[in-house]
Amino acid sequence: SLRELNVSLNKLKRLPATLGRLTNLVRLEAQSNDLDGVPGTLGQCKQLSYLDVSDNYEIVGFPRDIAHAQSLQVIKVRHERFGFPPKSIMVEGVPAIMKFLCDSCNIPYNPSAAAAELPSASPTVKIYPSLSQEDSTTADALKKLSAERDRRQSENVALEQQTLAAQEQQALMSSSSSRKMELLKRVAEEQAARDAELAVVQQRRESDQQKLLQTVQQEEKSFSAAVAQIMREADRNRDEDVRKALEQDKLMLE
Repeated sequence: SLRELNVSLNKLKRLPATLGRLTNLVRLEAQSNDLDGVPGTLGQCKQLSYLDVSDNYEIVGFPRDIAHAQSLQVIKVRHERFGFPPKSIMVEGVPAIMKFLCDSCNIPYNPSAAAAELPSASPTVKIYPSLSQEDSTTADALKKLSAERDRRQSENVALEQQTLAAQEQQALMSSSSSRKMELLKRVAEEQAARDAELAVVQQRRESDQQKLLQTVQQEEKSFSAAVAQIMREADRNRDEDVRKALEQDKLMLE
């Protein structure tokens, strides 16, 4: 069954309630969309330990039923506008959030029992109140690129309409039929040239955006690899410390 799901950067308006059927889901990443909330059915995902809905500026609260997902240990979300749980609870971290939701549902909060059901529970409990600098820079860059593209397209459409209106008026005012035909032909040629130019510009922008997304994805992979290396190194160091301690105990016994 599915254990990890990443639907980031898809301009999603909402997450389906059927996510609750993914009872083995451990990690859900849905950052950088247009979400205004998360479905309460996520509470049915008893093994869910990682939830990332950062950079979804319309989310102002969690449903009470999330309280049933007591394996949650990491939450990434922008909490500045949160009303439920209130911001004062959000800044205290995941345990405070989950206890607040459990109290609102009149159920006990027992994270240790939930963690015991996981194959490998992480000891880290964090709350990320805002976007990291890298995520924020990336999101802002994408939004600026999209806004600039829309603005220029609107300006080009308005300019084309004005040009066409002026040229059509000039053509109609001409008394010569041949002059009218010549002007109409020129308008069509200029329109075709503008369309071709716009197509080239659009392709270039889409290519630039794709490169930017690829760069971001590569950086995320590099970051994940670096974190994995650090964790492996920490494990090796811990094993070495244990081995040395055992050797010292053995020497003391001898």
